[in-house]
Amino acid sequence: MRKKLLALNTSLQEGFSVKMVSHFRALWQEQGGEIIERDLAKETVPHLDFSVIKAIKQAQCEDEIQEKALALSERLITEIREVDAIVIGMPLYNLAAPSVFQSYLDYVVRAGVTFQYTKQGPVGLLDNKPVYILCSRGGVFSGDNAHMDTQTLWLKNILGFIGLSSLQFIYAEGLGLSEGVAIESLKNAKQQITNLFENTIAQGRCSLLPTG
Repeated sequence: MRKKLLALNTSLQEGFSVKMVSHFRALWQEQGGEIIERDLAKETVPHLDFSVIKAIKQAQCEDEIQEKALALSERLITEIREVDAIVIGMPLYNLAAPSVFQSYLDYVVRAGVTFQYTKQGPVGLLDNKPVYILCSRGGVFSGDNAHMDTQTLWLKNILGFIGLSSLQFIYAEGLGLSEGVAIESLKNAKQQITNLFENTIAQGRCSLLPTG
């Protein structure tokens, strides 16, 4: 059976994270894998309002707007359930994720559907699977600046909250420092992606959960 990948782009422009996802997709296809693509900049998920959140939380609709919102939520969750792995292009916007990704999560993170509360704490209801997060940053947020990387921990928490706890991050940093640094950083990130396929995915072990 062909392995299926959900490829999410969150960049509002054709930036570095998009190039990283394109490289990942190309390698996945070379291995005969299938891809579901979702570009959140081109297919924006509407921000929540009172009417929409009511429909999503209660799974009940009173008008066409609520019906469309609930149907979109179900479709996005189904996409996640049906794939074997997920790759997310994740630029750093003002020390956070692009707002289009937050809107996406607002339709995916649903009590009783993708997580549930228990006396021991929240439990994710999605089956765990590899999630590869390809991060692009204009500055450097590792090493001495690691305390400013608020994005990585948040992504671990929110995705783990719904059951996706097996994450592997690949970073391209310093992209705004100079053209030379950007070229080298992107090259290194693409090489890490290539190594990932050579060492794991291409050997028929793409269902193996990464440890990063």
